[in-house]
Amino acid sequence: MVYFKSKTPSKRRCLSLIMGDDLMYPLKFEFIPIKKIWAGKKLNNIKNVDKGIGITWDFSAHKTADCKIKNGKFKGETLTELIKNNSDDILGKNINQKDLVRVAYLDADEHLSIQVHPDNNYALKIENDNGKTETWYIVDADEGAYLYAGTSLKKKSEVIKAIEDNNLENFLNRIYVKKGDVVSIPAGTIHALGKGILAIEVGQNSNITYRLYDFGRGRDLDIKKSLDVIDIKSQGVIVKNIDIERENYVIRKTCKEVYTMNIIDVQKYYNGNEENKFKVYTCVNGEFNLKYKKECETIKNGESIFIAANFKNYLFEGLGTLIESYVTTNY
Repeated sequence: MVYFKSKTPSKRRCLSLIMGDDLMYPLKFEFIPIKKIWAGKKLNNIKNVDKGIGITWDFSAHKTADCKIKNGKFKGETLTELIKNNSDDILGKNINQKDLVRVAYLDADEHLSIQVHPDNNYALKIENDNGKTETWYIVDADEGAYLYAGTSLKKKSEVIKAIEDNNLENFLNRIYVKKGDVVSIPAGTIHALGKGILAIEVGQNSNITYRLYDFGRGRDLDIKKSLDVIDIKSQGVIVKNIDIERENYVIRKTCKEVYTMNIIDVQKYYNGNEENKFKVYTCVNGEFNLKYKKECETIKNGESIFIAANFKNYLFEGLGTLIESYVTTNY
């Protein structure tokens, strides 16, 4: 217990300074909607969003998109505010806010711009931000839908010429996708989500995107920075899962470099408890009762929930699929 010198400390101050497992609980967040010219209509089947919303940031503590808590005693606070004095309890030891994962939905009715993200070194030096490696889980895809990831070009000079000739897309690798596929996009990869795809993006805590080519739509380009950070050899790939079967669930192991992203197909229940690791769970179909202590929180399709590092003994009951995300390094 921490005692205050002040005779009348505020309730919120007390809560933030005496954080412990007895006060923590699973956190749900208000998503941040973002309008895009390429927005589709698939997201409306999952969330109540206005026309033209192409992205929702569902879990983020980035400075440009800091989601607010929408349940329990910390309702209205951002995760940034909550972890200010309690980083070890909430994130785990040796984990900083910059290490958090980010979860977003992308709904594309047209191809996104051809773009590239920087790695950590470039982003820190030039943008004072993190690099951006990301992974897409395909929630839904029209028949024949594809995304761009990687290029057949061998030199950056060839990329420049293709941009000048307005035919860069002819030299990009098409990856045809279906519902349930997982696609890895390392930093430096030329890429774009494709028309007719609804995806969940799990990635580093960053908001740095350089637009290389935009199919003549007239938006600003970032050609110089794009060329600085392109890894011409990097190719996005559909991830080959490593399945671990249990009596009541199957874990599909996917990415495990900067962050870990697992797909959990739950038949009855799943206990993801692991001491001193924060985790973010996103429900991609079905519905679950998250039971902890003597309490219960419902998580439905399209919702994410955050479990603090010091929070123990919780259980998902239900039938459906969860994406489990957490930082891999520094543990």
